[in-house]
Amino acid sequence: VVRGVVAGVEVEATDRGTGLVEPATAIAAMLPGKGLGVGLAGVRRAVDEFDVDVRIGESTTLTVRRFAAPVRSQPEVAVMGRGLDVPSGDHAVVVRRGDVLWIAAIDGGGHGPEARAAAEVAGDVARARMADEDLPEVLADIHRALRDSRGAACSIAAWDLGAGVVRMCGVGNVAARLYDGRGQAHAMPPVAGLLGVRMQVPPRVRETPTPLRSVLVFATDGVSTRADPVPALVQRSAVHLAQEVLRVAAKDHDDALVVVAR
Repeated sequence: VVRGVVAGVEVEATDRGTGLVEPATAIAAMLPGKGLGVGLAGVRRAVDEFDVDVRIGESTTLTVRRFAAPVRSQPEVAVMGRGLDVPSGDHAVVVRRGDVLWIAAIDGGGHGPEARAAAEVAGDVARARMADEDLPEVLADIHRALRDSRGAACSIAAWDLGAGVVRMCGVGNVAARLYDGRGQAHAMPPVAGLLGVRMQVPPRVRETPTPLRSVLVFATDGVSTRADPVPALVQRSAVHLAQEVLRVAAKDHDDALVVVAR
């Protein structure tokens, strides 16, 4: 990979296991038992950027980057999700293009394999089209692709790191909030609807400045908005925030997924 004019290496490692339920604890080398977490703590010290994607009951994916010289750091991203069934109907896609970080958080209709199938179709379209920068048109493409499915809710954000702004739009029940360094939240609500089934009004793009130490959080409707631990933990790492939001606010009766970029 290249950041500006500086070369680097990106490594992605995935296992198909039960999912690392406490990734922040493992990275801090604090898990009890047979040395679990020591390797992750060493990796964290050796790299410049460290992203985590945990789907409990399904997989853990770690993506790390190391550059040959100092570069302007991009936000680290953590995804934490768990479902009533395996696979979960909630999904997320993260794409980096130059100075823009693209994130799509998706909630497939219902739960179980059919919900995940719809969510993955939405994710594939988002991954292919996000760099086009027309966020409403990306959602319109997802809407067309999901016509014969259960449908899905989806919120998409483009965080332009050079310009210091994030643009977001969405359809359905995936909430998005931007927190400043003091923990004050700025909501970026999506419009009502379900992609593939109904889209009552065209989604509107909301643009919000991203001051220093900003944190962007997505949550599907399986995450309660009444219990919000982010303001108290806003200075912590992305993976710690995602782990705590899922632990504190995930509902017992629905799939739940959190995406944190900071």
